[in-house]
Amino acid sequence: MRRAHGMREARRPASPPARERYAGLELYADPTDAHHLPEFNPARRTIVYCAGGARSALALETLRQLGYRDVAHLEGGFTAWTAAGGEVTRETPQPGR
Repeated sequence: MRRAHGMREARRPASPPARERYAGLELYADPTDAHHLPEFNPARRTIVYCAGGARSALALETLRQLGYRDVAHLEGGFTAWTAAGGEVTRETPQPGR
């Protein structure tokens, strides 16, 4: 079964400097770009998060500028989510992803 929404972290595991990070989000989320990732789909609900909520708030605005309409971010970030008892499911990364 396919998920009705996508939840994406607002950084890569080896988080680059801020200007590259946001350029990277635009690069991967922009459907007109050759490097677009299919996990980013303007027609689907997309939720972005980061550790504290600041980067994901900026990512939210970037996605809106790219035409995403149904987007949200975790206020307070992943830290607040887990502190409030939010459910966490860990997936093992697949090669090539």
